[in-house]
Amino acid sequence: MAAVTLSPGVSVRLKHQPAHWPDFWVVQCQRDRVWLRHLNWPSHLQICVRATQIAIADSLPQRCPLPHSVTVFPMPAPPPAAELLSTALASTP
Repeated sequence: MAAVTLSPGVSVRLKHQPAHWPDFWVVQCQRDRVWLRHLNWPSHLQICVRATQIAIADSLPQRCPLPHSVTVFPMPAPPPAAELLSTALASTP
């Protein structure tokens, strides 16, 4: 049986996730639970799923290039807090 190691910053897909939805990013793992979010969601918005809901190689669509693999990308670093604050202040009237 195929397996995947989940850790923060890993890109994953859920079982039965529509192909047009972007990948989720792992925020935290604890026991059999995984907290996920999309990059365009606010940082406080996350979903919690069981690890068994994560798609692994045997259930990924055919576009997966290697058997028994999961596409993994590092999570980009968030912009510095000062940059976020200045952007927020600039957009307020």
